[in-house]
Amino acid sequence: MIKKILLPFIIVYCFVLPPPMYASESSTVVSSDSALSSGENSSEDSTSEAPSLSSDSKVLEEATTDSSSSTDSTSISTSDNSAEEVGTENTINIAADVFQNGTTTYPYLVSTSAELKAAINQAKPTSDATGNITKNDPLTIKFLTDITYTSSDAFIISKNTVIDGDNHSLLYTSASYGTSSLLQVNTGGVSATIKNMNYGNSTYPNNTYYGIISTGASNVSVNIENVTYNITNGAQPFYADKGKSNNTLNFSGVNTFNQSVDASGSYGGEFVEGYSTINFAANSTTTVKNNSGDAWADFWPSSSMTINLGDNATFDMTSGKPYVFYGTNNNIFNIGENAKLAIRKSYASRTGSINQINDNSSRTTTMNVASGGSADITTGIKPLDLGTFNVNATDSGTVNFAKTGSNFANQAFSSGTLKFTNAGTNVYQVLSTSTSNTNSSSIVTPPNSLTASLTNQNIISYQPAMSISGVSGSSNVGDKKSQITASVSGFSSSLPSGWVYQTEYLVSKKRYYNSANNILDQSGLTTDFKSSTKPSGVKTVAASGSGGVGTINDLLAMNYYVYGRVTATSGSNIASTPWYETQVDVPKHTATVFSNSLGFTSPGSKILNDATDYRIVSYSNTPTAISLTRVTTGDGSDESIQLVDSFSVGSENLLTLNVLAKLSNSNTIWSLANPTGTLILQPYFETDSSAALSLTGAYAGHFNHIKNVNYLLDFTIQNSS
Repeated sequence: MIKKILLPFIIVYCFVLPPPMYASESSTVVSSDSALSSGENSSEDSTSEAPSLSSDSKVLEEATTDSSSSTDSTSISTSDNSAEEVGTENTINIAADVFQNGTTTYPYLVSTSAELKAAINQAKPTSDATGNITKNDPLTIKFLTDITYTSSDAFIISKNTVIDGDNHSLLYTSASYGTSSLLQVNTGGVSATIKNMNYGNSTYPNNTYYGIISTGASNVSVNIENVTYNITNGAQPFYADKGKSNNTLNFSGVNTFNQSVDASGSYGGEFVEGYSTINFAANSTTTVKNNSGDAWADFWPSSSMTINLGDNATFDMTSGKPYVFYGTNNNIFNIGENAKLAIRKSYASRTGSINQINDNSSRTTTMNVASGGSADITTGIKPLDLGTFNVNATDSGTVNFAKTGSNFANQAFSSGTLKFTNAGTNVYQVLSTSTSNTNSSSIVTPPNSLTASLTNQNIISYQPAMSISGVSGSSNVGDKKSQITASVSGFSSSLPSGWVYQTEYLVSKKRYYNSANNILDQSGLTTDFKSSTKPSGVKTVAASGSGGVGTINDLLAMNYYVYGRVTATSGSNIASTPWYETQVDVPKHTATVFSNSLGFTSPGSKILNDATDYRIVSYSNTPTAISLTRVTTGDGSDESIQLVDSFSVGSENLLTLNVLAKLSNSNTIWSLANPTGTLILQPYFETDSSAALSLTGAYAGHFNHIKNVNYLLDFTIQNSS
């Protein structure tokens, strides 16, 4: 609107804010810091009546031989009764209110050995309660209570079958320890699973040395999950006919096998006989203590044996057997990432001088160890004959061969050769400790090999040439400061002089973790650290030296995963410790700075700003939401002037006055007459962490003398994240 100027005076209007100040979350002018911080199985209950199985089920005829004296060879003669899979004499009477069809969802529920036999003889399920096809489902059976059986019981598994003990026990009540197993698989290609089952208690501590399940066919898979085995007499958990081939034994979950631990039992045997492949699933733990006094070895395969440990699996065996392997050709251990193998020759169950890896010392044992995997082969009985033992390690953990205890005075090794091959990328050492406690170290750079001297040695250990024990970090926040300071601990190195060290750190919003295998993603960390283009939410820094402190700046307030390692270089050789992990919380810090004052003049109806450098700036480490919540009239302000959102032609003493906050791609306008709207400022280290301020508006009224206005503004500042 055009206003007539009656007097030749410049009309000046002033708009004043308080002096420079910081604004907090709750009021106008405070800077506030947040507190600094650093950083199963379910049982299926059934109240229904247990199923009733027919009492006239046909007895399965088995031809077995029970010797009167213990031998090192176990054999079994069985007949294939698969034809009895379905028959009128093997029916199950199901309780009317309990649907059971042998599927995974609706397993057959059993309480006696007769019911167990009848259930095993049922046909494989073809549909569930709703008619859905279940062709791939195994026949599934579930225990309702502990079940006992005798030497006259023998049940044939002829189809894929799962027997779930539901944490109950399957107990052998007879005194014949050389009879056939209760459960027998004599059909090739069958998969049989035993899970959540216990064997042996104080009343019934015995079993048969044909195992908890025996195999008389080829290409059979036996699966063991969460099984506890405590047996005194007849202590051999697993048997397969050595005349058959390609049988596989798989372990998952947590399993414990105690074989005549007090050495009082008879008819003891191997831990595993007859299988060619043993798999320990990722994240599984299997513990074996075999102190039975009969068989000569822990493993007696049909030919060569391959033992595979999945990532993060643990297999820990304590034994007093003269041999680890018996009657075999060459054998292989494959140890996955972060998996742990331990073979402890600790029990003196047999006398004499025999203590060997293989019964024939000319045979070869190969151990392949993946990143972070480890092995510990120790003897506390007598010196150990390694035979030919080759270790191929790909950035592994420690692979250790050692004497333990003081049961014998001489060296740990009686004979054999021990060769280490560095198949990875890092530099390793072979550390030896002699019988006189003298240490020596030899560096093994990739892809080279080293054959260790066994003479007069008590410990030979293949391990990284340098190591750390962990990483730690703390946060520090303030005005325009938001950082994590990290350091590593426990550094040690056997590298010779001339190597150059640096400490490397990576900070990430996400965790570098392989949840399936429960291990850190070492390769992912290394790749992203070296990459010139970092993934979103990842920052890195390198500090000189083996204990360099790293500071990562300009971090958004949140919890971070912090990783650290040490890397050393010498020419083209590179050695790195594994990455270690910790967590650090970066707390929120909120601080906002406004311009000292905003002023304008209005020589006509249009408002002109007094300056162009008015700003509102975030010093926070988190996005902040800023709102104009109250406008009050200050001292000396002309009371005749009224703030309005708009006015019409001919109005008098009306003022529209707005604060415009301008970001790179958006604006926020607050009307002093009716303030609404929110300005979002980003953290101090990001774009749009500050906004340019200006005044807009117009005045309706006479211009014949000067009128002053003064308004005080209250802002609310809050974290917006």
